[in-house]
Amino acid sequence: MTRRALTLEIKGMSTDLSEDGILFQDDGSLEAGQKILLTFSLPDQKPPLNVEGIVARIDSRRRALVCFTQVAAENRRRIKDFLAIQAV
Repeated sequence: MTRRALTLEIKGMSTDLSEDGILFQDDGSLEAGQKILLTFSLPDQKPPLNVEGIVARIDSRRRALVCFTQVAAENRRRIKDFLAIQAV
């Protein structure tokens, strides 16, 4: 089992975020099936969110889809609230 830390900064609509996962541009270092710890910030929010996930796929444009496997309840609420605001 491999664990790797990866820091992301989410800006605007360039990243696809849901309550279950995130899609972002990979630097080429991730592999499908890899378990990782993600630390990222939502716009105008602190502190950063820490979630665990698994790389579900890397597409032809080197975008990584990470499905969340562990998200603290507070972080899940913050993601849900952020998405609700974006949907308006």
